[in-house]
Amino acid sequence: MKHIAVVEDDLFIAARIEDVITHHFEGVQVKSYHSVDEFWSAQMAQPFDIAVLDIMMARGQLFSEVLSKGGLLTGALLLDKLKQQFAKETKVIISTGIDDPDLARKIILEDHAVFFAKPYNPERLIPVIEDLLAR
Repeated sequence: MKHIAVVEDDLFIAARIEDVITHHFEGVQVKSYHSVDEFWSAQMAQPFDIAVLDIMMARGQLFSEVLSKGGLLTGALLLDKLKQQFAKETKVIISTGIDDPDLARKIILEDHAVFFAKPYNPERLIPVIEDLLAR
């Protein structure tokens, strides 16, 4: 069974993404996390195959030191940690409302993650997840 995490502090967006994935994929377990600390504890216990990660998340106990452009980039810290410790196990899809072409370019080119700028239709995740699960 494949495992997908939705790391999103907006409860509505998290539920919508989780519903789309659950209804489209059989044999895939989806779990939403509304804080980076909650997700990180689960990731350390059993790495996820895919993480759909919001960049602007509230501060956590583990990830709290970066402030940028007036917003918290706690999810960016989490992305760096995932890349360092789980690059082979966990593929990342970034879901963010940050309108910053430089950040998007960095995420795609340097972090090898898929980038979605909010707002977007969560149905657009389906072919990306299919591709990532097939790898």
